[in-house]
Parts: sequence; C-alpha cells; structure tokens
Amino acid sequence: MDGTAGVTIVTLDADHHRVLVQLTADARFTLSLGAVDLRVLLNALGKGEICYVSGLHASHSWRLLGAHPHHEGGVAPFEVPVGDGAMLLYLELPGEPKCQAVVHVCQIVHDREQVAELTNHLHSALALLETPLI
Repeated sequence: MDGTAGVTIVTLDADHHRVLVQLTADARFTLSLGAVDLRVLLNALGKGEICYVSGLHASHSWRLLGAHPHHEGGVAPFEVPVGDGAMLLYLELPGEPKCQAVVHVCQIVHDREQVAELTNHLHSALALLETPLI
C-alpha cells in the first residue's frame, strides 16, 4: 500500500452468476465471488471480523481475498483511523512465471463509512445474484 487513493468496484458478471470485486482501478486485482463467499465476506465486514474467501481470478485461477480489522496507522495523505470499524481488504497475486519470487499485493483500507457503503453495494449485488433472470 503506497498511500494512493483506492476504490473498490462491485459489479455482476455477464450471466449474473458471480459478483466481480475489483479492489483498485487496476483490473489485475479483480476476483469473481459466488454467493456463498460473498455472504462470508459480508458477515465479516458487518462484524469487523477476519475472513478469507475464495474467488476466481481471470489469469491466476482461484485466489483468496482477505479481510480483517485495520489495526495499523494509515499512510499519508490518506490516513484512516485505526480501529473504529475500519477494515483492510487484500489480495496477493503471483508474479510472472520467470520470476516466481515476485508477488503483487493489493491492500485497501476502508474506514467505517466506506465499509458501510461497500457492504450496501455487496448486499445489492447478492440480491441481484439471487434474483432469477427473466
């Protein structure tokens, strides 16, 4: 995490079978989640608990999306208060095949209000997943 502003984007896939969660504007950090994993993530965000959910990555197959309460100080200029409902979401991706030691890590901290907004969007996406297409 380098202190740049982040945004988490929530959309449905074309068939409305999975929810796409893009942690930043960088599309590399996008996973598709099924309804079960989405419910686990929503539960953890709502209770401020630790969780790992399995998501499908377009290039790297199955990966884990992590979430846990934020307990470290923020990075200027986008400091987020420690505790008080702040949550860290993160995703690790392997590097290029020729240099397996390189790992790409995305960590995004959401303050309490951002967690509430993200949770609302995820609930809306889950409701759409569970609504049959006509």
